[in-house]
Amino acid sequence: MQKNLNHLNFDIFSDMRQMLLGNDNSTTCIWNACDPYTTHAVQGVEGKGERSNCGRTNKDGIDFIKGQMPGYERYLALYSTPQEFGGCRDCRFFLMCKGQCPGTAIDGDWRNRTEHCEVWMALYAHLENELIAGGMEPLSVKPQRKMIEKAILDGWAQGRMTFMSQKLGRDNLSPVAGIVDWQLEMRKIAQIFQEVGEYGTSCK
Repeated sequence: MQKNLNHLNFDIFSDMRQMLLGNDNSTTCIWNACDPYTTHAVQGVEGKGERSNCGRTNKDGIDFIKGQMPGYERYLALYSTPQEFGGCRDCRFFLMCKGQCPGTAIDGDWRNRTEHCEVWMALYAHLENELIAGGMEPLSVKPQRKMIEKAILDGWAQGRMTFMSQKLGRDNLSPVAGIVDWQLEMRKIAQIFQEVGEYGTSCK
């Protein structure tokens, strides 16, 4: 259907193509190692002023307060856990999918991969074939895929969000949509308040 639409684009498919090509600089949160305890893409504020996370990961009816630092334990575990036990081991699409959104995990347990795994794998395989037929080489079939996987896993193990585009030499690309460096933003706001304090209450 998408091929017959002139003015409507389903970003899920364009995101998947970009992920296959290693262009993860502007794709949505479901493909980008979301930590369910401090979701990058959702910055909620509850009735008493506390910060909260994406509701998709809330399966117990408890609105956990947003964690201070993201962690990537889910993705490190999924990479090593056999598929028969809810993991992603040996999946050639792991870099692109990462077990998908923790809010859709098997049995509602974010430690597992998505319950829609078979659907996403079939779609990734279909899009992979389309790209190859168009003369492109998806990262899923590149010889250096394992090397990129290791580099990203090493970054996660050190608590750093790491992107395929960085490891493929595309550091000048814009940040992933929805991901905000809150410490940097707070420093900017603090600087504005400091300037207002120094130069008066009116500022241009």
